[in-house]
Amino acid sequence: MTRFLAPITLSLAVICVLSACAGSPTPAAQAPGGIQVTPIAETASPRESIAKSEGSVGWIEATAAGSDWSSYRQAPPAIGEAIRTAAANLASVDYASLSLPDFVTVTRALKVESAHFDSGEITADAFGEGPQGQRWALYQWQGPEFPQLPGRKLVHRWVYVYVLYELKSGKATRLLPTIHGEAWE
Repeated sequence: MTRFLAPITLSLAVICVLSACAGSPTPAAQAPGGIQVTPIAETASPRESIAKSEGSVGWIEATAAGSDWSSYRQAPPAIGEAIRTAAANLASVDYASLSLPDFVTVTRALKVESAHFDSGEITADAFGEGPQGQRWALYQWQGPEFPQLPGRKLVHRWVYVYVLYELKSGKATRLLPTIHGEAWE
């Protein structure tokens, strides 16, 4: 009986390892200028992703932030420059792997290219304070729209990049490419 347990135990160990690897997120990459590029899944929160590495962050919606944040409502030129500098990294993200299962095929239909990151609207999303007094601004950039899923013409989805900007250093430190969607009624 014991001679049968070893193969079963080995098989279970292999299954556990393979299932753990299948669910692993896309790894972070380093873009030119030392900016970390961390893709996040569609519907995942960029703020929660940041909190995983920075610790507990108190976020304030940009629209509700007081006067001490007012100078950061307009994105500094460094935000657009960080996106343009990392365009090749952002274009190489496997957006289909970030997509909701129903939308994988239409997500693959858009060929995301470096040129897509040359322009676009950048807006303040939130402001945050970290546990050691760190202060950040989180900006969002909207890129090209993905094709719509037949039968769901009210659902619109875009390439989105969230940019974490450290106020003390005046630098963008992390780019979080993802997919943002809306259902229009």
